[in-house]
Amino acid sequence: MLKIKGLILLTINLAVVGFIGCGDSTGGYGIYRSNEIVTVFIPLPDTSEIAEVKIDDKALHVDIDAGEKIVPRVIQLRGRFFPVVEPHETVEIHGQHRINDHAVIHLRAFDTKYK
Repeated sequence: MLKIKGLILLTINLAVVGFIGCGDSTGGYGIYRSNEIVTVFIPLPDTSEIAEVKIDDKALHVDIDAGEKIVPRVIQLRGRFFPVVEPHETVEIHGQHRINDHAVIHLRAFDTKYK
């Protein structure tokens, strides 16, 4: 059931990117939430992978594994994205994909009280 839900969510996300687009490789980012899954689109033009993601009330903190070293990237968020993650929630990487020059990161948000 969880795999089917993830596949449906991936299909919807790909449709959003296909119809709306993410801009050029130096363009912006997008954050969307559906139930406990938070989907993040960020420009990532090389073959790097995402090592870790943290979201707080003002920024998206992404650690990028660039092969030999971890490169931190901080993306300042505008108020229109909140509340994406409540103060009592945290996120962990659930999956990641690449579309052209963008990384699509699926995060699972969960309540820290009940983990």
